[in-house]
Amino acid sequence: MAKAPVTRHRITRRGLLAAAPLLLAGLHAPRPLRALDDDPMLQGFDDAVDDLFETFDHDIEQRFAAMDRAIAEAFAEMDRRLRRDWGEAARLPERKVWVGYRRKRKSRVLVDYERGKITLEQQGTADETALRGSLDQVLRAGTQDLDSMDIVARHLDREARATAPKAIGDGKPGRQTEPPLEPQPDGELGELVDKSRAPLVEQTRLRDAEGRSRDLGRITVAMLPNHERLSAARVTPVARHFGERYDVDLPLILAIMKNESSFNPRAQSHIPAFGLMQLVPGSGGRDAFKLVEGQDRAPSPDYLFQPNRNIELGVAYLHILDTRYLRAVRDEQSRRHCVIAAYNTGAGNVARAFGGSTNVNSAARRINRLSPDAVYRHLVANLPYRETRQYLPKVVRDQETFAAL
Repeated sequence: MAKAPVTRHRITRRGLLAAAPLLLAGLHAPRPLRALDDDPMLQGFDDAVDDLFETFDHDIEQRFAAMDRAIAEAFAEMDRRLRRDWGEAARLPERKVWVGYRRKRKSRVLVDYERGKITLEQQGTADETALRGSLDQVLRAGTQDLDSMDIVARHLDREARATAPKAIGDGKPGRQTEPPLEPQPDGELGELVDKSRAPLVEQTRLRDAEGRSRDLGRITVAMLPNHERLSAARVTPVARHFGERYDVDLPLILAIMKNESSFNPRAQSHIPAFGLMQLVPGSGGRDAFKLVEGQDRAPSPDYLFQPNRNIELGVAYLHILDTRYLRAVRDEQSRRHCVIAAYNTGAGNVARAFGGSTNVNSAARRINRLSPDAVYRHLVANLPYRETRQYLPKVVRDQETFAAL
């Protein structure tokens, strides 16, 4: 998931205007420049500006912290609600498994994009004909109908907006992303199904939170063996467009997307991270949103569930890592390895792998003495988290696969 290091705000026009009366009061009479160094009134102005921006930074960070808490609490609340109906079998959406609920939460669809299967479960019936009919409805559903089943995503977005409205951004009104990735009017999931394989129908029992037992019917269909390639082909025009805009290679974008979400457009995790490229709203998402939209806000969950916008922000963040946070790494291939790792764990953790601190410039001096292969091996052996140590080889491998297509 896309994480960013913490950065301090620079002096803004608003801040200088707020402090201007102090400056004018302190400099109302002409005096030699050397005298200004020791002028107590000017020193008072400097102190006031420092205090002003410390307060400003604190207020901004508090807004983003409130947003993160709201999203975490919304996840927990949805888990509690779903457990009332599904007991220990309750499921929340994940990065690579989307879970949509229908019929007042008594029926659900689980789409496992990584393992390539779609399962429909329905309480109160084990009738095969009824299950097949319900599954057929889901497979014929369009993008908007599937979105309406994503009750968790809607709840997260609503709670984040209600709790931290000044931290949330939806972009500039009327700004269009090109080329558009239009919602599919029907059959978003159906086109991925392997119709040559018979569905698996199962009957079991479910015990809800109050201990009541009821019938549970389950029907599972397999996706096509090349379902990931089909999903990648659908997003490729958009990924290529933004790759050209932000100077990021298409195979890298697709490899990141595969490993972050397996091309699940409704991917979400409690980190929190959302969408195809798993942007973390308050860190990597915030950095990219500022570049793309010109606003220092976090993209809303709803913004990140829009594939076009998610891809643009993900690609923009790769550009930021390459040209800003890791620009001190001179070799292009070495920097690419670092960018991949940083997309998952943050540039500070990449630096930590080379010296124990999060200072990227210090780490870059050591990185620049190594060959690209040595940088790769060092990262795989020394990155702080196992997930990222495994993530880097997977993305490098998949990048080569997509480049060959």
